Amino acid sequence: MNSATPGDPRDTTTPAAMAASLDRLALGPVLTPASRAMLTGWMAASRTGLGMLRAGVPRDWRVVDKTGRGQTGTSAVIGVLWPPARAPMVIASYLTEAKIEGAAADGVHRDVAQAVVAALRG
Repeated sequence: MNSATPGDPRDTTTPAAMAASLDRLALGPVLTPASRAMLTGWMAASRTGLGMLRAGVPRDWRVVDKTGRGQTGTSAVIGVLWPPARAPMVIASYLTEAKIEGAAADGVHRDVAQAVVAALRG
């Protein structure tokens, strides 16, 4: 677990698959409304991703996320963004085999969120 070894056959997911799963859980009909609220409440209360997606979006956006880190320079974050007056969106940002860690790696995920915001603003 958390080894993130390149080419490991046990690494069977992708950012797209994780985003699809989160979309079904947080926004879709898989969970009851109460369970969906509980899940997103837990994600909102998490403090581990404050320098990642949340740092890259305007303050008036609601963001919930789940982070992960592994060996070989791996960090990831999946989340749901609720821009004002727009439909929510799911984002998955994965970084692996990076030569940076900590705040520098978090900054890559922040930059991904900033790129999404810029694209939405046109």
